[in-house]
Amino acid sequence: MIAAFALTEPSAGSDAAGIKTKAVRDGEHWILNGEKIWIQWRDCRFLHHLCRTEGKEGQMTAFIVTRDMPGVSTGPHEDKMGIRGSSTTSVTLENVRVTNDEVLGEVGKGLRLR
Repeated sequence: MIAAFALTEPSAGSDAAGIKTKAVRDGEHWILNGEKIWIQWRDCRFLHHLCRTEGKEGQMTAFIVTRDMPGVSTGPHEDKMGIRGSSTTSVTLENVRVTNDEVLGEVGKGLRLR
């Protein structure tokens, strides 16, 4: 299975500490809202999505999102000057509901490297 990494945002670029996409806990679920750009996931089933979570400033959590989840939408194909072997689009999350099983790693440790 192939996955894509969703980090870049319209207002933050690739600055992980500046992302605005949010995940809010709702009981046993999380509600995700935000937009990522320059995502190459035409042939991918999963998206590794980095979101800001409640807690101290800069706390991030990684989630697994699939394209068939309600609230996940993609923008049009970007007509790039180069790198035409990959399809690049934006990805928008609107009240996407995920379970704790879709948390990748630990809550609040999405930027941690091991």
